[in-house]
Amino acid sequence: MVVLWALGALCVVVGAVADYRTRASGPEAPLRTYFAAVTAEALDAALAELLPEARPAAAAFVAEQLGNQYQILGLGVRRPSLLDRLLGRAGDRDRARLTVQLAITLVTGETWRTTTTLWARRTADGWYLERAPLQPPG
Repeated sequence: MVVLWALGALCVVVGAVADYRTRASGPEAPLRTYFAAVTAEALDAALAELLPEARPAAAAFVAEQLGNQYQILGLGVRRPSLLDRLLGRAGDRDRARLTVQLAITLVTGETWRTTTTLWARRTADGWYLERAPLQPPG
């Protein structure tokens, strides 16, 4: 019985370490960097987290958001499981669906909370957001 508990604890520790090590280079990294750049009023840095082809359409929207403060309350990343990837059942391995719950403080001081979902895509250069978070489609 003790061996099973030890094995379970080892799996939890290995999973936590793997999650911590890949967080800086995972699909959620550009989302965190994007919100930090918008809060710091760094337009170019925020746009750099978007796919290059999405930047022109997002520039005006992102510029309007500069200075707002974003606190990530919760973040979920959906990707094909390791088993699906090993068995070849995974769809697009280079896309991840991000669902983020935010506490937002506008420049005016108004506060509100929202949840949004968007996609991140991995390219040869790393992960990028397919569009700016909270940007209306179209």
